[in-house]
Amino acid sequence: NAGAPTACPAKFDDSLESNGIANKGAEGVTPPGVKSMAEAEITDKALRAERKKHGAPFEAEVSFIVDVNGIPQEICLMQAAGYGLDAEAARAVRQYRFEPATKDGKPVPFRTNAEIRWF
Repeated sequence: NAGAPTACPAKFDDSLESNGIANKGAEGVTPPGVKSMAEAEITDKALRAERKKHGAPFEAEVSFIVDVNGIPQEICLMQAAGYGLDAEAARAVRQYRFEPATKDGKPVPFRTNAEIRWF
């Protein structure tokens, strides 16, 4: 899936009890730790827009689940940057690697998000 991610739902209803996915603030859960991150490239479309008038940084925000192996899954878009950058943000996030979140010493899926900025 090389295209832009789909929009996230308005609200996630995650919990280890309901759907098996921990989130920030979940009791007794150690959040995932970043092992490696990939750089999101700027697109030609964004460069052209920036030259015309944009000036401000482009920013996309994606939500995803870090699975028990530390690999991002179910990437969705919380804030679009446009100009082909949303697909580029998702491409970069798919390459991120994490130490998985843990509860009681066992890996658990964990929903988190990343803001990706250009300029």
